[in-house]
Amino acid sequence: MMWVRSLRYAALLLALLVVGCARPSADVGATRAAAVSCASPRDSCDDGDVCTADTCNVMSGTCTNIPIMGCCANATDCADGQPCTADSCDLGRNRCVHAPVSSCCTTNATCSDSRACTDDSCDLSTHTCVNTRRAGCCELDSHCADFDVCTLDRCDVASGSCSNTNIAGCCRTSADCGDADVCTSDSCDPISGACSHVNVPGCCRTGADCDDSNACTADACDASTGICTNVGIPGCCSGPADCDDLRSCTVDVCDIASGLCSNTPGPSCCTSDVDCDDAAVCTADVCNVSSGVCTNAVIPSCCTGDGDCVDADPCTADACNLTTGSCSNAAIAGCCGADADCADADPCTTDACNLATGSCTNAAIAGCCATDADCNDGVVCTDDRCAAGACTNAPIAGCCRIDGECDDGVACTTDRCDPATGACSNTGIVGCCAADADCDDANGCTTDRCDSATGLCSNAAIAGCCGADADCNDSDSCTRDVCDVASRTCSYVAVLGCCTRDADCRDTNDCTADVCDVASGACSNVAVGGCCNFDAECADASACTRDVCDVPSHQCTHTPLLGCCSADGECEDGRACTTSSCDTGTGLCAFSDVSGCCEVDSECDDGSRCTNDSCDRATNTCTNVLIASCCTRDSDCDDGRACTADSCEVSSGACVNSPVARCCEVAADCFDGSACTQDVCDASTNTCTNAPIPGCCATDGDCVDIRVCTVDRCDAASGTCSDARVTGCCERDDDCDDADACTRDRCRGSTCEFTATVGCRPDAGSPDAGSLDAGGPGLDAGAVDAAADAGEVRPTDPGWCGCRVPGGRRAQPRSALVLLLSTLALIMRRRR
Repeated sequence: MMWVRSLRYAALLLALLVVGCARPSADVGATRAAAVSCASPRDSCDDGDVCTADTCNVMSGTCTNIPIMGCCANATDCADGQPCTADSCDLGRNRCVHAPVSSCCTTNATCSDSRACTDDSCDLSTHTCVNTRRAGCCELDSHCADFDVCTLDRCDVASGSCSNTNIAGCCRTSADCGDADVCTSDSCDPISGACSHVNVPGCCRTGADCDDSNACTADACDASTGICTNVGIPGCCSGPADCDDLRSCTVDVCDIASGLCSNTPGPSCCTSDVDCDDAAVCTADVCNVSSGVCTNAVIPSCCTGDGDCVDADPCTADACNLTTGSCSNAAIAGCCGADADCADADPCTTDACNLATGSCTNAAIAGCCATDADCNDGVVCTDDRCAAGACTNAPIAGCCRIDGECDDGVACTTDRCDPATGACSNTGIVGCCAADADCDDANGCTTDRCDSATGLCSNAAIAGCCGADADCNDSDSCTRDVCDVASRTCSYVAVLGCCTRDADCRDTNDCTADVCDVASGACSNVAVGGCCNFDAECADASACTRDVCDVPSHQCTHTPLLGCCSADGECEDGRACTTSSCDTGTGLCAFSDVSGCCEVDSECDDGSRCTNDSCDRATNTCTNVLIASCCTRDSDCDDGRACTADSCEVSSGACVNSPVARCCEVAADCFDGSACTQDVCDASTNTCTNAPIPGCCATDGDCVDIRVCTVDRCDAASGTCSDARVTGCCERDDDCDDADACTRDRCRGSTCEFTATVGCRPDAGSPDAGSLDAGGPGLDAGAVDAAADAGEVRPTDPGWCGCRVPGGRRAQPRSALVLLLSTLALIMRRRR
């Protein structure tokens, strides 16, 4: 079928030559005028014009000379009126050649150099491109540097415009760091632009800051200057000497807490008993007039103050009625007997009961928190929380402090950290690519590639690629040019007999040696080394040159590009902690952080509150000095004592060693204030026991017996009772023996009575001495007494009760403390 197509193609071409390609009518007339006669096709009709097809018309017997379309005899025949083509006639094939003139232009659009910072135009007088650089236009961030530490300098590559955005919180001078706090010294680090606020020693903000612990000074703070004043209060005392009233008969006392004086008359300053009246109902007030000394003897069993009425029970209100001198011990509402009685529902207090006083204490727990706000550590990248009274400051995932922490590994984004919020931003760079698909130029004959390291596209032409037959034109009329659309490859089928000389093989490319193989009729077009036709052929692998082909001379030129780097030294940014380098492949500067290098103190934070972190700007190295006594965990605070709860306040690094309620280490820790208990500390469990001592007394009441003739006293220091006998007092008749056989000795109402016996003769030698007369009453008085003493019935005894109670001390039952058992409530959990 191919030969059919070839035949049809030849017929069509012949028809076009005959019908549409004849010379103008004037020429035809001239040809007719000069018609040459012929009889057969073998007759010569050559008119000497290479651009006519000469044949013999046998029917008319004349020659025809039809002009050949596209044929030329000289360069004038090839003029196409286009300024950017070099028109010539290939005399070997008599074909026109319209070679593009390199760097020639006809419109401004053809002069674009793809750079945002040049104004591209075409000089129509010379048809040459002019690319004028615009002043102030940028291509790199470094072109936008304003040398201001407080601005972020960026270049919009698409528009070539600079932006210098102020950095929030950055300072240029110390004046920018003012925090309106008179008690801080505010300064600015000109290298980093960071403010520092150092507390001024001794500066005050409120009057409380000026407390000098002296009650005799008025403490005030001048809020405008932060200076304290401590002005003495007239008449206020700080010691006994300040209260001397120059009277020898007064005791001069200063109450240091209130700064008030008291001048109490002394005991050696009396002239009469009235002067010795101490207003105490329990003292007998007497003045020794000769010596002027008062005595105020205590009246037994009388109270002079509440202290005399203490009953060793902390939950009674022990009071003395000063009018009567009598004690009362009323139960105290709300008094505690255990720590649980003191619970205040506040997780930030240690609730304890002082068993000695029965009073509650609710001491604030150091470092305890109630709300999340109490746990704020001032670091934007920690999540500050309060749970069960304890603070936690957990690092926030994804939070940043410097730009380097925001690197998303994508070359086509500008990675930034907002230091105020700790949030990263990754802004896409206009025109940058991340994958080959971003570089698709819709041309099937280019290989589209994205350099992921630089984000730059390349669209390299695929040698020999085609999309249609026209793409395969080799400008050689002796070849049939065909494009295989499926494989995008060209094929050039030589027309047999087409090539007969080298001139037939001209391919319009001045950079090839065109040769015709006469034996095979095939052309060869060999590239000439070092010759160029297009700018792309001049690429020198340097990103910092503009590579252009000078078509008239076929020579390459390589012009350096402004702002592009070719060596590391051209990228120096003046910072100690970055290493500057040049990517010679892209001509772009790269900056990387130097490991372990610092420029400001904040870059040295090691995350530990127990180190002082600073940057040595002379060497740009960090130092992290351990703070003495600082803690990071509870175990750092162990003081070796069993009776303290050791914990670390992580937010401040301070140890807290809180006493453990009712814990003991030695017996002295168990003293309950009573001499009548045996105080013991169990070293294995560190718990106290306070066992009552049998027979021990705490008050005189514990020593009372049934005997009326003793004064019962308790020695509270030793816990022992004493019974001093009252002189002249009796409890039974035996106590009244006067050694007289002729008296009847009786004890009546604690008083002895001695009644003479009638008829008794106290003769010393008589065998019946002391006996009654024979005729007297039958019962001997002595026998009656003996019977009575033996416990027999004595109906005549006043107060007779029908029995005899043996004498001697009778133990009194002690008052026992009744311990209230707390009811244990069962807490039921709701089943979810």
